[in-house]
Amino acid sequence: MTLIAFDGPTASGKSTLVKRLEADYRKKGENPLVLDERNKVRNIIEVFHENDLIRSELPPITESSLWVANQIYRVETQISPNLGRLIFTDRYIYTP
Repeated sequence: MTLIAFDGPTASGKSTLVKRLEADYRKKGENPLVLDERNKVRNIIEVFHENDLIRSELPPITESSLWVANQIYRVETQISPNLGRLIFTDRYIYTP
């Protein structure tokens, strides 16, 4: 497995770069798996960010715990089942 993570501030062009790289690899006959942060756990977090993209209504430790759960969920449901594939991901565990 090759996992390439793209990290950076919100709206810095990570997703655009991933799409371009994906297209280049597909032209070469590769079939990369492209992941982003969106999943069922992330959807729970979003509920608490309804009125503010940066600040939530959650206490800091609670919010941090949900972000950790989000990353664990991604590893268990998206990354581990695809071992052996080329994976591009928009952010990963080490992203704050």
